[in-house]
Amino acid sequence: MSLLNPRDLIDDDEAFLPAIESAWAKIVGFDAVFPNSDLTGHSRRVARSAMAIARQVGFSQRDVFELGAACLMHDLGKLDVGTSILNKPGILTDIERAEMRRHAHYGFLALRGIPDLPAVFTLVARFHHESFDGKGYEGLQGDAIPAAARIVQIADVHDALCSRRVYKPGEPEGKIICAMIRPSRSGLGRAQFDPNFLRLFAKLRLADPDFAATAPERAEIEAFVATEPGLDQVYAQRDVATHELPDVADAAPSLRP
Repeated sequence: MSLLNPRDLIDDDEAFLPAIESAWAKIVGFDAVFPNSDLTGHSRRVARSAMAIARQVGFSQRDVFELGAACLMHDLGKLDVGTSILNKPGILTDIERAEMRRHAHYGFLALRGIPDLPAVFTLVARFHHESFDGKGYEGLQGDAIPAAARIVQIADVHDALCSRRVYKPGEPEGKIICAMIRPSRSGLGRAQFDPNFLRLFAKLRLADPDFAATAPERAEIEAFVATEPGLDQVYAQRDVATHELPDVADAAPSLRP
């Protein structure tokens, strides 16, 4: 599988391409100094998963590519978080956790000043940590969360939990998908995710020949997918490119404890 870069997804004549390439170079450069951060690899994997969901949903090719490029930028704000926090092998303090949560807002601020940049870039950067149940960073709930951000949230959580980090080992994918689709009153569970997008993603993972799961895990995921008819339904995309951002000050948003 070839590496994914902004120029693979953005037309050469787009005025915003140089700014995005410059931001991407900073992410790649950060990983060169701190390889355990894996920002580059994580962003690429999230992009591929999100693009796969978007294709199933029925996004146009242009919207799929713009979403993929936005995914490459979704953690740009982490470059403004202290490296001692990003690369800390232990549990974050409350203050450190609050600073880490601000990365979504930092990324939004860095991107919104780029002329002619499609809205999906700022939407994804700012809202990819919103939860369908309203328990995310800014408390948006359900369809109030832009569709692009709902898709990226699924891809982001999936890759973050499956991948090794300095503070944790990677988990088997079958185990993670099962945790994502199970009901839960607290912590990881299906209430966090758009139910239609989550089912589409589970269906895609089941069809991937590289998907690894135990027989019971696969059966559980298959049962979850089968509970929702019309998986290939085409969803309205009005909020992918035209969703208006709420008014926002330059200061970081209020953060949940």
